[in-house]
Amino acid sequence: MVAAGSSATLQAPVSLNDKAATMGGGVDGDRAAGDCGCARSASNRSRSKRRHLSRAATTPTATAAVLPTLRQNLCRNRRHLPRAPRLAQLHWNCPAHLAQLAAPCRYDLVVAADVVYVQESVPHLVAAMDALADAERCVVLLGYQIRSPEAHQAFWDAVSAAFPVIEKVPREHLDPEYALEESDVFVLRRRPRE
Repeated sequence: MVAAGSSATLQAPVSLNDKAATMGGGVDGDRAAGDCGCARSASNRSRSKRRHLSRAATTPTATAAVLPTLRQNLCRNRRHLPRAPRLAQLHWNCPAHLAQLAAPCRYDLVVAADVVYVQESVPHLVAAMDALADAERCVVLLGYQIRSPEAHQAFWDAVSAAFPVIEKVPREHLDPEYALEESDVFVLRRRPRE
């Protein structure tokens, strides 16, 4: 659901499973980013796109205070990951962090979960997503829950400038165990699917 006043285009519903299968594009050097975190992979078009994503080099991000906990979680779960992720500190309003993450190229996939909660941080969040996202083919996968009505309105007003195509993933396409009534998943794009 897009807030009133947004210039975003709401597209037809998509299956999260289908979306996961197509997000990476199968191009050598693909990258994807996930608080906002990130991933990069090299793939061959003949390989399964699902496997392509599972091989992506990921860059989970967090603030300095949360980074030790993130590091512990990744250590505990390392055996389930096809390759070791590169952890990175990210403060949305820190140009040095954004420049370091976006070099040498931007990401094809940005995963952001539970990141819209303080109205004053919204411009920094949207600017960070925009700075990390590849201009041509990036997809932002957003796990979303309304934490503050003011932040909610500010986010949807601001995000449509960078990502004018917004698709809400239908609840029936989400894993029932995690499809909470108060949470939604959105796919944000710079342009419509081809």
